[in-house]
Amino acid sequence: MRNAVLAQDPAGLAASEAVFAARGSVVDALLAAALASAIRASEASLLGSLTVLLVGPGVGACMVDGQARAPGLGAKRKPSPEAPPDAWRAVLPGFLQGVLTTHTRLGTLKLSHITREVGSAVRAVDKRPEARARARFVEVLGHEGVAGLERLGLWSALKRAAGVSEGGLFTARDLRPEVPSEVLELHPLVVGDGVEVLQPPKQTVVAQQPAHQPPEPPEVVVDVAVGVDHRGVVGCACWVVAPTAAPLPELEGLGLAALLAPPKRDVPRWRPGTAVFTPRPLAVLRTQGRAWASLAVAGLGELERARDAVVATRLSLAGVPAPEAPAYNVRDALTLWAVSELEGADVRTSAVAL
Repeated sequence: MRNAVLAQDPAGLAASEAVFAARGSVVDALLAAALASAIRASEASLLGSLTVLLVGPGVGACMVDGQARAPGLGAKRKPSPEAPPDAWRAVLPGFLQGVLTTHTRLGTLKLSHITREVGSAVRAVDKRPEARARARFVEVLGHEGVAGLERLGLWSALKRAAGVSEGGLFTARDLRPEVPSEVLELHPLVVGDGVEVLQPPKQTVVAQQPAHQPPEPPEVVVDVAVGVDHRGVVGCACWVVAPTAAPLPELEGLGLAALLAPPKRDVPRWRPGTAVFTPRPLAVLRTQGRAWASLAVAGLGELERARDAVVATRLSLAGVPAPEAPAYNVRDALTLWAVSELEGADVRTSAVAL
């Protein structure tokens, strides 16, 4: 088996395997895994954050950063009320833009084919009406792209649920469906003779007011998928299992993602328009220019420190000098691996509890 992907959710795994069977790439398979898993995870996960990391022939070494953003562009900061509405915890979605950007730049199969496999996989294992409604929503995304989201009324639903005129924080400048996710070139960390680690860059939190301390990143559950394809492309993806800030009554089964802390007086807020950082516990290992392993850590807590410890342990076992493994605190954490140690060899996948 030279194409392989591993995801925790059975629908995510089935959808990605179906994509590979249709001669899709690891890019397509990771998107299928992320979409199906997010559909089943919560009503807000499709409107949260997504990060995809890819290394190999034809893709270089890049990361698509579909992080959710803080609202409030172009508006004067509102004072924090004594009892702020739940919608004040809502972020601007990044997940769907991440899917569209990744597919447009790097995908192989038609997005409609990918989302059709996602819908079939979800319906095969999940009978909940709300999950099936989210699957239909994703299938429209696959067929029509951003125009489909507009036709379904996503942006107007966001405005009605959390717009400034409704007492929320979302402004007209925030709700711009054409804004793509950022695609970043990755710079490797060289740890030995020809051995490199590629992972998302360190995130720097910026407060809304320069004199303030930066806000605390949200503590959220992260889900992941890893994969390798026969072209030699190695990849991994992560997304948040987002809690709900406010439902979207016009869109069955969907809600705004609550990734902002409840606002309090004198507590720093995120600068409008900036990414609301969530853990990106992803890494790809490369030796002599060939990517051969991807890993990702799912769970809750210090997941990026856990990833660093897992990488250090793996390199040490291979006889490669590595930084000392850091201590970390995680809950319900699991490391997913996809490994192809030799050129042309079968890919092995594994899941290891931390």
